[in-house]
Amino acid sequence: DNSVLLDQELVEEILGSWDQNTPLMFFCHMGERSRQASQYFTSQGFQQVYNISDGIKGWSSNVDSLIPQY
Repeated sequence: DNSVLLDQELVEEILGSWDQNTPLMFFCHMGERSRQASQYFTSQGFQQVYNISDGIKGWSSNVDSLIPQY
């Protein structure tokens, strides 16, 4: 319900004004782009950074088959 597309404007907002203890979860199709985003935010001092490592495709295959694969 609270997911948003991460663009450069949002990255700048998060880095500039969000508390570094705000939980952040990243996901993408296969997991690579979200891994990079997770690493970046961790390197910037964010403490609660999570990544769905195999992406939506992996989540659909391994956890919840009701999630459509695209």
